Amino acid sequence: MKNLRVEDIAKEMICLECGRDVEFHRIDEASGILVCKKCFNIYTLSEGIITALPKKYLDKEAYLDFFVSFKIFFDKNATLKSRFTKFLNRLPKKTKKWEDDDVLFWDEKYEKEYLELKTKALVSRAYLRDKILFRPLRNFGFKNHYILEVGCGEAISVQKSLLAHSNDFIYFATDYSYQGLKFLKKKLKNKKNIIYIQCLGDAIPFKDEMFDDIICLGVIHHMPKKEVHVGELFKKLKTGGFLLINEPYERDYKLPKSLEKIVQRIIEPDQSAHEERINRDRFMKNLRKEGKIISEFHGHTPTKTVLIKITGSLYERSVGFVKLVILLDKTTEKSLGKIWHLFAAGECLALVKKE
Repeated sequence: MKNLRVEDIAKEMICLECGRDVEFHRIDEASGILVCKKCFNIYTLSEGIITALPKKYLDKEAYLDFFVSFKIFFDKNATLKSRFTKFLNRLPKKTKKWEDDDVLFWDEKYEKEYLELKTKALVSRAYLRDKILFRPLRNFGFKNHYILEVGCGEAISVQKSLLAHSNDFIYFATDYSYQGLKFLKKKLKNKKNIIYIQCLGDAIPFKDEMFDDIICLGVIHHMPKKEVHVGELFKKLKTGGFLLINEPYERDYKLPKSLEKIVQRIIEPDQSAHEERINRDRFMKNLRKEGKIISEFHGHTPTKTVLIKITGSLYERSVGFVKLVILLDKTTEKSLGKIWHLFAAGECLALVKKE
């Protein structure tokens, strides 16, 4: 598949403020600006990463640094210089946003792994995601597809389940964390079929029905409106396209706060901010409203947690052991039912075809 240039991508992008088309102006190989044709809102391409955030999320200091860095370019382009300076003057000072707590949590991890240039993959997660989501997609075929990942992070699943099989598609890696995208770009520097975009999961800067497939793995529950955002993702998906989604459910148990905190520390000791989880019934209803579920998996007991405590890291080293735990998970749920799954959040993986 022919690799797309930013000039080509810009034709499919929209201004987040007014919804109109944007025009790309290249500065050098890894830099440029995208200007709205109507309201002259401006996004940047810096270090090969497009930043396309709502105006209130843009970093005024970063825009000023960008302007200073390319002073020669702007001095030669009076119109663009005028529009950029006017836009810069209209930008508010950056204030802390709802999503920033999550970004701080993940950036610390990215910074450490950026230095080591390695990514830790969980065997259990990789096995389930590949079996339920990616293997069926590979069977359907994804040649020449535009594939968007919302909140890509380290893109572990895409690396192992798509990029390891083919590069004959365009992968749009999007995340709110600029540092996370820098880490991923350095790790995948030899891949020419990837577009890196800093944006919000609920403000995707592309026209509706742009993508053949959309991947969203453990992201919805970090977003303000939770499962409501599912409908917004389907708007960006072509009819007949697939949504690959993996989300945890909110817990069923209603314990005293003191006891709940103890259970929480045992079950999930390492969390970022906004781990509120989603409502299972509303989530599944929204998925079925938008399309046909092709494959799905529901895990709902703390069996895994108990076995990991007993066996240590064996669970993440052996696919065979993962399969055994899944079998025990289903068995204990049937035998102990609600008593057992009161103590842990459930999880859903689903491949949904838009109809």
